[in-house]
Amino acid sequence: MKILLVRGFICLVIYVPINLWADVPVTIIGGQLADNNEYPYAVGLADPRKTSDTESVFCGGSLVGDKWVLTAAHCVVADDSSTSEPAATRPLPANEIEVVIGKTNFADSTTRRFSVRRVILHPQYVSSATASVEYSDIALVELNSTVTNQVVGLASPTDGQNATVVGWGVTSSGDDARASDRLLEVTLPIVPLSTCQSVYMNELRDNMLCAGTREGGKDSCQGDSGGPLLISQNSQLRQAGIVSFGEGCAEPGVYGVYTRVDCYLPWLNTVTGLTFSTSGTISCGSTGGGGGGGCTMSATQHTTPLVWLIPLMLAAYRFIRRRMRVRLL
Repeated sequence: MKILLVRGFICLVIYVPINLWADVPVTIIGGQLADNNEYPYAVGLADPRKTSDTESVFCGGSLVGDKWVLTAAHCVVADDSSTSEPAATRPLPANEIEVVIGKTNFADSTTRRFSVRRVILHPQYVSSATASVEYSDIALVELNSTVTNQVVGLASPTDGQNATVVGWGVTSSGDDARASDRLLEVTLPIVPLSTCQSVYMNELRDNMLCAGTREGGKDSCQGDSGGPLLISQNSQLRQAGIVSFGEGCAEPGVYGVYTRVDCYLPWLNTVTGLTFSTSGTISCGSTGGGGGGGCTMSATQHTTPLVWLIPLMLAAYRFIRRRMRVRLL
């Protein structure tokens, strides 16, 4: 059951499996232009039916192997509205996605697009179409051919550490927001989960990260979904998170939520056959890595029970404004 709070009137809406936030894309706000080739591992996920990179790229990602792209599961899940399957159980068919690699400026006429062999969702991914937030929002895209671009290593983050998010998303929130032709970067501090739990009604898990500032003004936004959150470790930038979802963009007292990648090392190693490791301390708690990585709760367990209806009404206004950071084409 979804609760809608409008101008003081509380309306109870019978739950239907429709993502309330999918129509609001996300991009970098309050950042700056990245230097050419500063992030050679940053990639864009594109609709192959469109030739313009600016118009076709709907999500970001990162090159973590010579044929492997790391991204958010909600970026590459198929639209199951015309089938009898549960929502968000199928990955996008490989022929419905291409990967733009090695570009900082989409206005550059040199286009490098790579075809996809397969898309792999994390087996414990739970979509906000069936739950209150995105859980285990991580996926891998395997390319048909290997690439020679620099790959990014992985890292374990620390609360209070500065992080950099990169993406081609929108530079402001609102209906008139426009995506960027140029890769943008923004620096944000990683904040403790306890700091942002109240915004998300205590639905966050240890395999997630929060980043942002209390005063707002800086954030990832629509179009940045799937892109990397990077931290400096051993004098190198390494990936600690994946842009996942947030409530609004760059608003005061609200923080963006990111998938914590070090909680998924066992799954990444198993699927890719590579060996991913970090030099930091992995602290995923009872909902963390384990054998498969990530939260082990089912979609049913995540769905808000009726007994919590009354206290949740007080937070309904913020609840319905929460959004994923994928860009509609």
